[in-house]
Amino acid sequence: MTFWWRDDDAAADDPRLERLLAIAEARAVPIALAVVPERLEAAAVRRILACPWAQVLQHGLAHEDHRSQDGRKCELVDRLDLDRRLVAARIMLAERFGDRFVPVLVPPWNRIEPGLRARLPELGFIGLSTFAGRRQPPAVPELCQRDTHVDVIRWQEERRHLDAAEIVAALDAAAGRHTGPLGLLSHHLVTEDAGFVALDRAIGLIQDRADATFRASDTLFQGPAAA
Repeated sequence: MTFWWRDDDAAADDPRLERLLAIAEARAVPIALAVVPERLEAAAVRRILACPWAQVLQHGLAHEDHRSQDGRKCELVDRLDLDRRLVAARIMLAERFGDRFVPVLVPPWNRIEPGLRARLPELGFIGLSTFAGRRQPPAVPELCQRDTHVDVIRWQEERRHLDAAEIVAALDAAAGRHTGPLGLLSHHLVTEDAGFVALDRAIGLIQDRADATFRASDTLFQGPAAA
């Protein structure tokens, strides 16, 4: 069984980012950091580059809410003026992270309007990652989509962090509903000590399985795919 791990909202050199990267390094497991480019701190760049298991995806622009047409939170609405900023941010991340950057767009709140989504390949993106379970529009040629399937935070339960057993059980349940690599989604900025312990243990439990592997983003996002 194949897994991948994404963590959202990296931008500052925060102690919680350090804790997250320490888990990835200790477990020798690839982690895809969705980095907010227009909020990125130089110290965070150094911190991320110091972890050999970390790769970087582009988490929108500044994590700002422009509201979609349906009234939900959405930064990546279909506005042509955002195209230039997306490209500039992509180029900046490539310059700062080199081959650690994979040109994959991760929309804040996992939402992107269809018109902009369709333009992503011409803006230089090879992939898109949201959260599975929502109705997906038709595939975009030359765009590989790999979604996450299990969020370790229960947002409707006062941001309750799942324990290790719950995380593993949720991944097992997701395996029965989805094909392809299963995506684990974490959020270091809202994770406390017990949550990091649970995340670490869950990854260890997965790694203990003989048939389990974690894939890195540079190999995951290759060719058209729907998660």
